[in-house]
Amino acid sequence: MIKRFFILLLCLSFVEAQAAQQSISIEDVEFHSDDVNLTTRVNSEVADYDSTATETAQLLLDELRYENDILNVPLARSLNDIDQGKPVCVINKIKSKAREQRFLYSLPLNIFQTQRFYQHATLPPIPEHFLNDSGEVINIAEVLRAYSHSSLIVVENYSYGDVLDAQIRDAEPNQVLKVSNATFYSRFFTLFENQRSDFALIFPSALFSDLTVQKYP
Repeated sequence: MIKRFFILLLCLSFVEAQAAQQSISIEDVEFHSDDVNLTTRVNSEVADYDSTATETAQLLLDELRYENDILNVPLARSLNDIDQGKPVCVINKIKSKAREQRFLYSLPLNIFQTQRFYQHATLPPIPEHFLNDSGEVINIAEVLRAYSHSSLIVVENYSYGDVLDAQIRDAEPNQVLKVSNATFYSRFFTLFENQRSDFALIFPSALFSDLTVQKYP
């Protein structure tokens, strides 16, 4: 398994930079998230928080006295809006070198354990020479090359951090199955569970939640 911790960030500094050039009130800002679960729960009139991500998002809005909804928007569109100079904040996105060249970040909003590298039990175990002394995968691209008929499912326009992003780019394009952010929750697990993809980078908590919902509807 690849085990790291990363900080999820909110593009809030963008608003501060814009405000220095022109008068922008908090109500002029659009808060975006591609996580439909987060937007549905935070926008609900009845508090129904199921995770740290939703609770901290609500706490942030309360602190800012922000009355509008968080909009459920595909990440590609949110980033395009920011490039066009619109006052947009995207909630819970990892900081990477490539993104730092284009966007500004606030201080950390959440700290979570990152995704782990899962494989189907139907595949032969990953040989030990692909693992470090802690049993963690050293390089995803090399593992995929060893399983030449396999594929890895990832989320389109998603950053997994500088190290993993570089490894995924190094993999054969036909071995990387990209699922759009808009269909992430409806398709990602279905594709992996039906073995349309042999490997996946998944949050352990999200996998547990998906299995729990299916087993105990």
